[in-house]
Amino acid sequence: MNLKKSIAVGFAVTALFASFGCGGGGGTEGRTGSPQAASTQQKKPLDEATIKSLAKKMESSNIAERKEAILPENLPAYTFIKTPLKDESAVFFNQIAKFENLSVSNIQQEGDIASAKVSYIGADKKQHSEEWYFRRLEGKWYGDFNGGIQSAKHLQVSGIDGAALEAAANIGYTYENEPILALDVRSKTAAVYQLGRWGHPSYILITDKGEFPLQNTARLSVNPSFACRITSAQPFRFYLPFKGATGTPKALRIVGFNELDSRGLPLNHAHDDTVTFTLSE
Repeated sequence: MNLKKSIAVGFAVTALFASFGCGGGGGTEGRTGSPQAASTQQKKPLDEATIKSLAKKMESSNIAERKEAILPENLPAYTFIKTPLKDESAVFFNQIAKFENLSVSNIQQEGDIASAKVSYIGADKKQHSEEWYFRRLEGKWYGDFNGGIQSAKHLQVSGIDGAALEAAANIGYTYENEPILALDVRSKTAAVYQLGRWGHPSYILITDKGEFPLQNTARLSVNPSFACRITSAQPFRFYLPFKGATGTPKALRIVGFNELDSRGLPLNHAHDDTVTFTLSE
């Protein structure tokens, strides 16, 4: 059984990146002066006690405990959701989860990657059955909250009118090597922009291997018809999956990026405008 390939559960974007339901795993690291004991600790398999220990930390009112349990800074997931414009880790750190009657089953592990099925009664008093994901770093298990970002890096964004817009981006790769782009955009003036006014917006990732349209991955499903507004109030975060894309990201083209007039209508009354964000490492 190849665990990396078997972790293929689809999530809505809000559930994937803004819900404790995809987190889990943790434990304590009992180091001693014995090299043999340290080696054993490095190879400690994931077990039910470790998962329940993490769940307990996630229920803690101590933000430091919650942070250590669900999103340590050395996980690729942390790199992925944090840009110079927006740090979405606060979504996790500032919420206290509730797991009543927690039960664990079907723990599967391949090396330092693992998953388990859990069921519990949440803060909403409803029964939940989910698959949680875990990663072992330096002998310690952590909750890999998004269930699949194996690597991530920050990207430089250019090619846009710097006086009108500011943007930041990260690229993450799943265990199937599928790229997911995290893009933050904010208006630097009073201008308001809307995506998809005249039709569904389209997103195209341009790499050194070709052009790849938005396509949902096993881990991330988005609705391209979703019309959002970009203002100066706060950055708007896009999570954009590109299943099948290969090569080094060079740019993101968005068709349907329209500036609005005072009536809330596109300045261009004929067709959707296009904006291209140049990307580089």
